[in-house]
Amino acid sequence: MNGKIVVFDFSGTILKKDVAKEASNRRFKSLGKEVDQEWLDKALVNNEHYSINNDIIAKYTGIKDNDKLTIMSTNLFKFHIFGVANERKDEIFQDGVIKLVEDLKKKGNRIAIVSGIRTDIIEGILEIVEKRSLFDFIYGQPSQLGVSNEELLKQLQEKGEISFVIGDKINDILAGKAIKAQTIFVTWGHHSGEEEKKADFIVKHSSEILEIINAYKDSENGK
Repeated sequence: MNGKIVVFDFSGTILKKDVAKEASNRRFKSLGKEVDQEWLDKALVNNEHYSINNDIIAKYTGIKDNDKLTIMSTNLFKFHIFGVANERKDEIFQDGVIKLVEDLKKKGNRIAIVSGIRTDIIEGILEIVEKRSLFDFIYGQPSQLGVSNEELLKQLQEKGEISFVIGDKINDILAGKAIKAQTIFVTWGHHSGEEEKKADFIVKHSSEILEIINAYKDSENGK
């Protein structure tokens, strides 16, 4: 019988938050724009940077269709985050997260990624650092973006029961609660401050996640 599914957000949860920030900085530089770093930290939470990138590309190319602009913008992000992954290799991952995934799989869990980043970008990063085989399912965004985490989780539910949703943003937590999964907020990512009020569990280190999931399984089994 297939095990339950444990879901992780990608950027800011599995990846260190500075990986996306570095790729975003390189994208802005390639577009000829310097940005305030405090603003960029906030933009990586609320996605404000998408409109800025698209505006620059629209002025340069004359293209007005937002879907086409988004594809070009995220293609630039893909180019740069692949470069960061190739330079840093396993250092792109939050401390202890890869071991956590390995331990969860040994316990019979299936591991999924549900993310606001394009699926092909997630796949490519994991292939660069030779970690793709650790993940049973990857549900990211299409090229035009815009699919909610809740919708992605509902698609994933067709593969089996989702026991936990783990993430660094309020959208991760709310989507997990919407499908009645247990939710774990990780404090090391791109958080807004609302997550602690909504999540079932709050962790400061990846090692705490295994303890929570094991304890929850034991309680379900009546131990």
